[in-house]
Amino acid sequence: MSNAYFWFIYTGGNLLANQMLAEKLSDEDACPDQLCSDGEVRDLWRCDRKHVREMEEASEGMPQIYFRIFVREGMHGKIRPWTFGRKKKIARRMTKNHTSKPVLADAG
Repeated sequence: MSNAYFWFIYTGGNLLANQMLAEKLSDEDACPDQLCSDGEVRDLWRCDRKHVREMEEASEGMPQIYFRIFVREGMHGKIRPWTFGRKKKIARRMTKNHTSKPVLADAG
């Protein structure tokens, strides 16, 4: 039996990505100061796979919307980058062009 996966989105402070997530998620889905497998602490949004797909689809052809997807296997696994498909391209673009401290949008 496999463990459940828990999905997170890291916006790196991207205003458009934060606004999109704030419209769909509640304040309880904000996960500030999460230690990731690479040793970095990030402000993440917890979501389900459906929201990940929606964000991917919404950002198609829109380079001004950037984010990274993270995943945790099971309740106690490490939060690690999800690096399949075009997500690598988004992560590269985000790392190369944007180094600002992440800010979670106010969902209220």
